[in-house]
Amino acid sequence: MRITVLGHAGLYVEAAGERILIDPVLRDTPLGHGSLVFYPGRRLAPDAVPGPTLLVISHAHWDHFDLESLERLPRDVPVVAPNEASVLAGLRRLGFARVTALESWQSHVHGGVKLTATPSAGDITEMGVLLEAEGTRFWDMVDAEVGPEVGERILAEHGRVHIVAAKYQPQGKLQVQLLWGLGTSFDKRDVARSLEAASVVQPQFVFPYACGLAFQGMHAWMNKQIFPFTQPQVVRLLRARLPQARAEQLHPGDVLEHRDGGVALHAQASPFVRHEEARHDQDWEPLDSTSLDDPLTPAEADDTRREVEALLAGPFARWLRAHFATEGYLRAFIEYRVVWQLVVHLGPGRRLAYALDFRAPRLALLKGMHEDANYFVHVSGRGLTRSIQRPEISGDLFNLCGDLRLFEKVLGVVDGHFFVPPVAGKELLVSLPDPLTLFFRQAPASAPGLAMSAHEERA
Repeated sequence: MRITVLGHAGLYVEAAGERILIDPVLRDTPLGHGSLVFYPGRRLAPDAVPGPTLLVISHAHWDHFDLESLERLPRDVPVVAPNEASVLAGLRRLGFARVTALESWQSHVHGGVKLTATPSAGDITEMGVLLEAEGTRFWDMVDAEVGPEVGERILAEHGRVHIVAAKYQPQGKLQVQLLWGLGTSFDKRDVARSLEAASVVQPQFVFPYACGLAFQGMHAWMNKQIFPFTQPQVVRLLRARLPQARAEQLHPGDVLEHRDGGVALHAQASPFVRHEEARHDQDWEPLDSTSLDDPLTPAEADDTRREVEALLAGPFARWLRAHFATEGYLRAFIEYRVVWQLVVHLGPGRRLAYALDFRAPRLALLKGMHEDANYFVHVSGRGLTRSIQRPEISGDLFNLCGDLRLFEKVLGVVDGHFFVPPVAGKELLVSLPDPLTLFFRQAPASAPGLAMSAHEERA
């Protein structure tokens, strides 16, 4: 079996003499009325894509059921789709006559390929796709909402799955929360359940997939809000969960081949699609963090940087060693596998970043952005220096004055399984109080000379 990555959710699968197109988008023009483009970028030659012998549509969403792309295909090609009225009606309008509609767990045999529709607990009718041919099993989870019980049934009824395209983003629910004004604190249990489902089928090779778009132009601000997990981050999580498997980030044009019991990755081996660099800001960070960018002059920014660096390297570091562990907070940070990321805003385009990795055997304040950060504190540099200079009145002023944003996406691997904290929202912040805010709450009582201490450390 050979699997070619087409980009976003599209796949081209060759098995047992069949050519199977799954959720194809056979155009490079923007999607979503021009608001979305492929990310990672791609260059596709649609006329060079060999004609499919089977077409698979997973559900009715426009980024999977693309009418413009389907119009390019011959109408006599057989189609497999979920038993959902809008999908079936759309296929009939386009002129596809050989359509097989599947319920969850139903199978369809096409030539030497067996296709099984795996279920979804989402609020629309959709399916994942399990393909079996010539001793190879490939599970494309697509956008289906699944948990480990689905993976366990696949393992019990079909056997080990050799390759898995794993769902990894909660973008749909997160986007709804954002547009409803509920912020970007989100329920990560669905993500953990999806990744656990991908793991329990004991894959040889697994890759995060089915979320390969980015907003552009006036819509680009959405990228920071609804794509909390990058593919490299998920790859590292999968490697921690599945040390015996191979987990990789794939790009359009990459080809996987399962043969002789192993899975080979042929980078950029496709003759009809290639990865093309695309620049889109997808860094996930607190909502409206740009409002923390005070218009500091370069001199003010440099002074603020020096004062903040002195605070963090001196009084804050000493407080961490002397008080944080003894207050009992350390246990939860370690148990929840927290990587705390502090970002101090020094004006537009200027930032100072530090991290604490509570997974490490020795806690140390690390300079820079941490690739596995999952607990974020963004703070105004001017507001931070005010608290340094007047610690006796700081306390909750970060929050009250709007100088701080807290955000978390805590998701890790604990005892061999994906894990999210059992509490969320305010309860989570009680278990995991922001170290910097906690420091200022406690510092006035224990170190009223904080401003002087910071200046002494700087000197």
